Amino acid sequence: MNVVRTVVSGIVVVSLCGAAFAAEDEAKEHKGPPRDGKARFEAADTDGSGGISLEEFKAGHEKRMAAMKEHMGDRWDPARAAQHPGPEEIFKKIDADGNGQLTQEEMMAHGKKMSETRGRHGEGPHGGGKGGPHGGDKGGEKAEK
Repeated sequence: MNVVRTVVSGIVVVSLCGAAFAAEDEAKEHKGPPRDGKARFEAADTDGSGGISLEEFKAGHEKRMAAMKEHMGDRWDPARAAQHPGPEEIFKKIDADGNGQLTQEEMMAHGKKMSETRGRHGEGPHGGGKGGPHGGDKGGEKAEK
């Protein structure tokens, strides 16, 4: 169960970052997502409504997964990626009030919860274990923190 939460948290982070990538202006010198949470949220909110819709969330998720697949090359494992929850399921977990819009507060609360989970277990795509859709750790061994 904790591994599932850790994997879901990794996908959430990847999805939010993907939304930020999708919204960035190509002409900007910095090509990555904005570095602070507020700017990242605003970049993901592509229509400027003050919330992230499922469509915005899915677009960012798809873009980030494509970037990750390209970055991972031969290490990308589509079968493993298919086992992870899709953007709709992740969105529902974050949307605490169920109104169909993710607020900055909901994103921050979910991120904090997932960070705490990763900190306790040290697993998953950001905790050094064998998590993530890319199928990998480094050289078949648990990555060093």
